[in-house]
Amino acid sequence: MKNIIIILLLINGTIAHALTIDGDNKYKSQVKKCLKLLSTKARTEYKLVKKHIGVIQQSDRSGMNAWENPPRYLMSDRTAFYSITWCASTIAHDAYHSYLYHKYMPTNNKKPPYEKWGGFNAEKEAIKYQEKVMKKIGSTNHEINYLKKLDGTHGDYNKDGKLDSTDYKKRNW
Repeated sequence: MKNIIIILLLINGTIAHALTIDGDNKYKSQVKKCLKLLSTKARTEYKLVKKHIGVIQQSDRSGMNAWENPPRYLMSDRTAFYSITWCASTIAHDAYHSYLYHKYMPTNNKKPPYEKWGGFNAEKEAIKYQEKVMKKIGSTNHEINYLKKLDGTHGDYNKDGKLDSTDYKKRNW
């Protein structure tokens, strides 16, 4: 059974950040450690997380629902428990996707074109951002080198040249 925890970061008695973590106790503990790591070692990037993710939810696969209010990062156990640094960096990675989504949202409040925030080029940008975060938070060389090998196409499971819901359903991360 999943439990929901709401983290309120108070600064001088004022709520500076409210984030909901939806998952079991082990998951919630891991996510809290990752958020603390980001807030202490990658403060600028943590600000982006605070602005662009409102819910982190335990799920069977990882992905960003940037269109939700608040934006929801669905994160698998495989991603969350690989390591604290990997988990923290993926939170920043998906916050960057949410940032791109909101940056390119048309004035009519319709969804922006997927390629602007979730396509191959957006994925490359998010990977570059994640790598910057990894260096700040003390990720292992193994994790950083793995990330450097990605070209943004790793999520195209059916190799049809686009990232879509079919690929998302095939993810194991």
